[in-house]
Amino acid sequence: MPFGAFTISDARRTASPEPHLTSLPRVRSLLMALALALVTVGACQQPEGVIEDAVAAAQAGDRAGYAACFTTRSRPIIEAFWMATDENNPPLGALGAGDVQIRGVVVSKDRNRDVERAIVSVDEGGDRIRVVLHRTGGNWRIDLLDTESMMMSGSPLR
Repeated sequence: MPFGAFTISDARRTASPEPHLTSLPRVRSLLMALALALVTVGACQQPEGVIEDAVAAAQAGDRAGYAACFTTRSRPIIEAFWMATDENNPPLGALGAGDVQIRGVVVSKDRNRDVERAIVSVDEGGDRIRVVLHRTGGNWRIDLLDTESMMMSGSPLR
């Protein structure tokens, strides 16, 4: 046999016997984990899923997880709020950790900014709040500036 020649029978002799049978349980486990991850990611891609994630993070005291639920322009506001409450009123820093019920979701496209937006009606502590979320990079995030604008004007954003 010339140097470098390799036949199919050589490959059969060097391969471990029935490799696909020994790895089948691992493949099943991998597929189950992948399916579970896809279900979890799919749930988080809904606007109400982001609200639920923010509440869970707030209840767990996970500030990084909580901040990750907000738009980039909202995060400095949250961090400034935490700095102020840590010094002056620590219980107030548990923003969003109360009992929250989602009442409705409306998704629209902002014609002026070419941004997909959702308005989620939420009941928290007896108050109904309409929370504005933006979809950026395929992910929904809570936007404090538009939420405040809606609260101050008393009407949905145009």
